Amino acid sequence: MKVRTDAYRFTIPQRDNKFVEALKHEVKVENAQRRVKELVTGQSQPRLRVVLKGRLGKDNPFAPLYRRGGKLWRYSAQTIRPEHSAHFDVYVHEVYKY
Repeated sequence: MKVRTDAYRFTIPQRDNKFVEALKHEVKVENAQRRVKELVTGQSQPRLRVVLKGRLGKDNPFAPLYRRGGKLWRYSAQTIRPEHSAHFDVYVHEVYKY
Protein backbone atom coordinates (compact mmCIF):
# COMPACT_ATOMS: atom_id res chain seq x y z
CA MET A 1 0.00 0.00 0.00
CA LYS A 2 1.33 3.42 -0.93
CA VAL A 3 1.25 5.93 1.88
CA ARG A 4 1.00 9.47 0.54
CA THR A 5 1.10 11.29 3.86
CA ASP A 6 3.09 11.08 7.07
CA ALA A 7 -0.11 11.57 9.05
CA TYR A 8 -1.42 8.06 8.26
CA ARG A 9 -1.08 5.58 11.15
CA PHE A 10 -3.16 2.43 10.52
CA THR A 11 -6.50 1.00 9.34
CA ILE A 12 -9.15 -0.47 11.65
CA PRO A 13 -12.39 -2.38 10.96
CA GLN A 14 -14.62 -0.42 13.39
CA ARG A 15 -14.55 2.94 15.14
CA ASP A 16 -14.40 1.76 18.75
CA ASN A 17 -11.00 0.10 18.92
CA LYS A 18 -8.45 -0.19 21.73
CA PHE A 19 -5.64 0.97 19.43
CA VAL A 20 -7.48 4.22 18.68
CA GLU A 21 -8.08 4.81 22.38
CA ALA A 22 -4.38 4.23 23.11
CA LEU A 23 -3.39 6.60 20.29
CA LYS A 24 -5.77 9.27 21.57
CA HIS A 25 -4.21 8.97 25.03
CA GLU A 26 -0.70 9.34 23.56
CA VAL A 27 -1.80 12.42 21.60
CA LYS A 28 -3.36 13.91 24.73
CA VAL A 29 -0.08 13.51 26.65
CA GLU A 30 1.93 14.93 23.72
CA ASN A 31 -0.39 17.96 23.49
CA ALA A 32 0.05 18.60 27.21
CA GLN A 33 3.84 18.55 26.75
CA ARG A 34 3.54 20.95 23.83
CA ARG A 35 1.44 23.34 25.93
CA VAL A 36 4.11 23.34 28.63
CA LYS A 37 6.83 23.96 26.03
CA GLU A 38 4.73 26.82 24.64
CA LEU A 39 4.50 28.41 28.09
CA VAL A 40 8.23 28.04 28.72
CA THR A 41 9.52 29.24 25.34
CA GLY A 42 6.72 31.63 24.41
CA GLN A 43 6.59 30.19 20.88
CA SER A 44 3.39 28.74 19.48
CA GLN A 45 3.41 24.93 19.14
CA PRO A 46 1.17 22.94 16.79
CA ARG A 47 -1.33 20.59 18.45
CA LEU A 48 -1.98 17.03 17.33
CA ARG A 49 -5.43 15.72 16.38
CA VAL A 50 -6.58 12.13 15.75
CA VAL A 51 -8.86 11.83 12.71
CA LEU A 52 -10.76 8.76 11.50
CA LYS A 53 -11.75 8.73 7.83
CA GLY A 54 -14.08 6.07 6.49
CA ARG A 55 -13.57 3.90 3.42
CA LEU A 56 -16.21 1.96 1.55
CA GLY A 57 -14.19 -1.19 0.93
CA LYS A 58 -14.92 -3.94 -1.57
CA ASP A 59 -18.53 -4.76 -2.56
CA ASN A 60 -20.05 -2.21 -0.18
CA PRO A 61 -23.84 -1.91 -0.65
CA PHE A 62 -23.61 1.88 -0.11
CA ALA A 63 -21.09 2.42 -2.94
CA PRO A 64 -23.73 3.55 -5.50
CA LEU A 65 -24.58 6.51 -3.24
CA TYR A 66 -21.03 7.85 -3.64
CA ARG A 67 -20.62 7.27 -7.39
CA ARG A 68 -21.25 10.00 -9.96
CA GLY A 69 -24.98 10.67 -10.00
CA GLY A 70 -25.47 9.22 -6.51
CA LYS A 71 -27.11 11.12 -3.70
CA LEU A 72 -23.87 11.58 -1.73
CA TRP A 73 -21.46 12.14 -4.65
CA ARG A 74 -19.23 15.21 -4.36
CA TYR A 75 -16.98 16.79 -6.98
CA SER A 76 -14.13 17.07 -4.49
CA ALA A 77 -13.31 16.24 -0.88
CA GLN A 78 -15.16 12.93 -0.83
CA THR A 79 -16.08 11.91 2.70
CA ILE A 80 -17.75 8.65 3.59
CA ARG A 81 -20.29 8.63 6.40
CA PRO A 82 -19.27 6.44 9.37
CA GLU A 83 -22.42 4.32 9.11
CA HIS A 84 -21.57 3.48 5.48
CA SER A 85 -17.88 2.72 6.08
CA ALA A 86 -16.43 -0.77 6.08
CA HIS A 87 -12.98 0.37 7.31
CA PHE A 88 -11.50 3.44 8.93
CA ASP A 89 -8.10 4.99 8.27
CA VAL A 90 -6.55 6.65 11.31
CA TYR A 91 -4.54 9.85 10.85
CA VAL A 92 -2.74 12.14 13.28
CA HIS A 93 -2.68 15.71 11.93
CA GLU A 94 -0.88 18.77 13.24
CA VAL A 95 -3.19 21.71 13.84
CA TYR A 96 -1.62 25.17 13.92
CA LYS A 97 -3.05 28.07 15.90
CA TYR A 98 -2.83 31.50 14.31
